[in-house]
Amino acid sequence: YTIIFFIVAIILIVLAKKEIIKLKSRSEKILLIVSLVIGLLVRLIFAARIEGFSVDIGCFRAWSMTASSINGIRTFYTSGMFCDYPPFYILILAIVGAISNLFNFTSTLATHLIMIKLPAIIADVVTAFLFYKLSRKKFNGTLSLVLSVLYIFNPATFLNSTLWGQVDSFFTMILLIGTLLIYEGKLTYATIFFTISVLMKPQGIIFLPVIGYELIIDFIKTKKIKNIAYSALYAAITTVIV
Repeated sequence: YTIIFFIVAIILIVLAKKEIIKLKSRSEKILLIVSLVIGLLVRLIFAARIEGFSVDIGCFRAWSMTASSINGIRTFYTSGMFCDYPPFYILILAIVGAISNLFNFTSTLATHLIMIKLPAIIADVVTAFLFYKLSRKKFNGTLSLVLSVLYIFNPATFLNSTLWGQVDSFFTMILLIGTLLIYEGKLTYATIFFTISVLMKPQGIIFLPVIGYELIIDFIKTKKIKNIAYSALYAAITTVIV
């Protein structure tokens, strides 16, 4: 699948970039929706059939059940349960656990697996759409569609979230939203998402120089410290809330 994917990817990118294939705007949007829906359905089917990395899946299941129980959030980090994640994704798992309990999705392994993997699967779809939105600013619509489709059907992305059951795509989605906000000049709002990335996975801290650089450049250009001050405030508020 990987070999076929990269052959098709190269062909599609070349054809779209040279405008050998060029779709009308309406057809382009229809194909985007169809591709994202197919990508979602395929993920849901395979998510239920393969457990993934049993250690992490076991942790996510236990964390979601504990966090969604009465007083679960309040006592989560003092309950003695092993947890090496900061609190943001625990809050996501609390929602997953609450929905699972409400609709009895915990009654079978298949439905519970889908629920545990669902945040990352949804993130795959959202990120593919964001790639389309971002690339639309730089490239023609057909090439933007191709790039989005290549992300949703990328074997590495599919393997990580759907089969292996990891949450890197959710982490990536948060960072991409932050990057998009930087691109649009909304530095203070971007700070919120970069802060959330750290509060989801400690690795998020390696991306802080991205927003830091933009804030320094903004200060050099405007000679105003307003954006730096507001960004620090928003980061602090986001941390306290989470």
